[in-house]
Parts: sequence; structure tokens; C-alpha cells
Amino acid sequence: MQLKVLNEQQKQLFNDVGIIKLKDFLPLDYVQMIQNVFYSEFSAVGLFKNGEWFLESISMKDIKKILKKVKSKILFSKFLLEEKTRQAISELLNEDKALSISKSAGILFTLPNADEWEVPSEAWHVDIPRLPYEGSLGIQVFSFIESVEPHSGATLAIKGSHKLFRKDKLSSKKLRNKLVKFPYFKKLMSKEFKDRSWFTVNKGKILGRDVELIELFGNIGDIYLMDVRLLHSVAPNPNRNPRIMVAQRYLSEKVSKHYTNIKPN
Repeated sequence: MQLKVLNEQQKQLFNDVGIIKLKDFLPLDYVQMIQNVFYSEFSAVGLFKNGEWFLESISMKDIKKILKKVKSKILFSKFLLEEKTRQAISELLNEDKALSISKSAGILFTLPNADEWEVPSEAWHVDIPRLPYEGSLGIQVFSFIESVEPHSGATLAIKGSHKLFRKDKLSSKKLRNKLVKFPYFKKLMSKEFKDRSWFTVNKGKILGRDVELIELFGNIGDIYLMDVRLLHSVAPNPNRNPRIMVAQRYLSEKVSKHYTNIKPN
């Protein structure tokens, strides 16, 4: 019998806000092996040496070619597909088996691209369309190749947004069109609202539910488990080093038949 990895408080928190952080969840030696696979490809082309990045003249097109090589490595492709992570997701979905959407973890790599950090007004989205379903449609796992500090390009999400319009069938665009009618989201998605730091100290209340910005920073070994219905976006990276996170999506078996273009494995 598989031992439980989450307690009732963690499961309740996930249900309430749509995301939980599990510190030191992955063994350090395991993550270091993944790091070695990752760094070896960048070291081979002179972009990473003695713990430092040399990215001044590289394009994202060239970076993507290297990342494709990294993802082709068997050890890396299984990152975030190990049994302990699957078990945590199964417990949150209340299902026996966690179905991964892709065969390999996705790499979220953001080059230094800004002079200062701010909450973006664009690119807010959900990764799969909403369905009229009370439970979670699925879970996205985030972890780290390198530790990511606050305000260094980490993914941003809106806690509580997974419970808005959950009885409707909505694409990402249609969801935004509904959300923007409420003051909090109108400010969030408007270029005209200049005080972007407002979201770091203020919550919103929509249809009786609290919503709040969360920044997904952390250390190697940490993971976030995020309901796929949670609205999220990429943030600017004013740091001198790239933002490197890894993500894997899992789909609920109960709703998988409704996503014919998404093939879990």
C-alpha cells in the first residue's frame, strides 16, 4: 500500500486557494543529477562555466535547441514523473492514478529581459479550457533547476481563481473576458493601471471569493502543485541570470475523455 505524502491541512489548502508549496519535497541528490544533465548541454556550447552563465549574445531560438536536447535525455524526461510526485497528485485528485499530459517535463527558461520587476498586464491565461466540473481538472507541478529568488521572473498565479466560473465551459480567452468585468481583474489586465505593485499588497473579492497574487519562487527540491484552472502568467526577469523552472501537467482521469486533443500517458 502506497504511503500518503500529503496531510489533510495541505489538501484543504489546495482546495481553498488552488495551489500549495511543498518545501524540500524532492531529494537533493536527485535534483543534482537532473542539474548535471541540464548544465552539461549548456556547458558544451560555452554558455555555462564554473557556475556562471554567459548569455550576452545568445537568442531564445538557440536556447530552445539546447532545451530540446536536454528534454531528450531519459533522466531529465522523467523529472516530475517520479512516484512520490504522482502520489501527491493522486491524493489531491482523489484518484488512483495520475495521468501525465506529456512524456517529458517542460522547461520554463526566461533570459534577463527587463530593468525592473513588475506584475504584468498581459499573457494571463489557463493552460486547458474550463469544464463544468466541481473537482480539479488537473494539476500542474512546478519545480526548480536553480533556485529562483523573488522578483526574478518566477511564474505568477492568482490564488482562488480556480473556483470562478467553474460551472461553465470556457476557453482561456472567454474566461479572461468574464474576469475583466470585475475591478480586480480589470486592473490586473489593463496597461492603463500603472501601480503594478498594488497587487503584491492587495487582495480582491470576486463573487464572494478571495483572490490573491502569488509568486512561485523557491529552492531546488521545492515543488508547487497548482490547479490547472488557476489563472497565471510569466513575469519579467531583471536578474542577471536566467529564470529556470520545470513544469509537468497531470490530467484528472475523470475528465480526460473531454480533452480529445490532450493525450495523457
